[in-house]
Amino acid sequence: MGIVCQIMKILRSVNFGTNLLEIAFLLRESNLINGMLTNVEIWHNLSHSEIDDLEKVDRKFIQMLFGVPRSVPYAALYLETGLLPVSVIIKVRRLNYLHTILRSDESGMLHNVFTIQWHFPCNGDWILLVKTDLRDFGIDCNLESIKSKSKEVFKKLVKVKAREYAFNQLLSKKGSYSKMKHLEYDDFRIQNYLVDNRLSIEEKKLVFKFRTRMCNFGKNFRAGRVVTSCPLCNLHLDCQFQFLHCHYVRKELEKNFGGLKNFTEMDLLNEKVDMELINILKFTMEWRN
Repeated sequence: MGIVCQIMKILRSVNFGTNLLEIAFLLRESNLINGMLTNVEIWHNLSHSEIDDLEKVDRKFIQMLFGVPRSVPYAALYLETGLLPVSVIIKVRRLNYLHTILRSDESGMLHNVFTIQWHFPCNGDWILLVKTDLRDFGIDCNLESIKSKSKEVFKKLVKVKAREYAFNQLLSKKGSYSKMKHLEYDDFRIQNYLVDNRLSIEEKKLVFKFRTRMCNFGKNFRAGRVVTSCPLCNLHLDCQFQFLHCHYVRKELEKNFGGLKNFTEMDLLNEKVDMELINILKFTMEWRN
């Protein structure tokens, strides 16, 4: 968490303009991930709860970056940004270290210990984690096949398999979040609006909040309430998919933009956002608040 605070201080004190998110992701990789996962490739008997503790720190950083509460869907943090979760990064590092061991001197102690563990594993052994990683990534456990690949070829293979694995895992989690039911993903990458230089950082954060239903509407944060009515007109649900149809909101839009012009909030779910719609949403949310 100390590293998270250091990164946030850098992002606040230096004007990175529209490149702030890209810089933040680089700092996450170089400072946070490398700081948390020093020598993680040799950790053994690593439990799911211990990995989850590490992931909570990573999720906290992304939540702070976008200004969203911890109730944001876990899958959205990574499907929107194209970032690998910590649990997958750990698998990548272990497999790359496996390749290093296989290419090391066969008479060395490291290689001999590995060989014994591979053939005679005990509970908690590092090799059991590696075998699980190979199975999860769909990589053949044939050690000679792995050893025959060059370092660059194997790293590239692991990288591709890691993104495929992460994408499938995140899509399976996505189905359990009602906030993400309207979102569709065809591959695992950063979404276009986050790298659109026409949008300011605040506008990108606004789109992220709308896509993940983290904007300040009663239906997004019901806290056990069955019904949350519009605080302006009290005639419909306080919902981000209906608020533009509120009588008072439409009156303000007519006055300042000449009307809604057939835009709906669902247009934000498209990868290419309309700048006029962004301006309308910015104005309306500021006026509503």
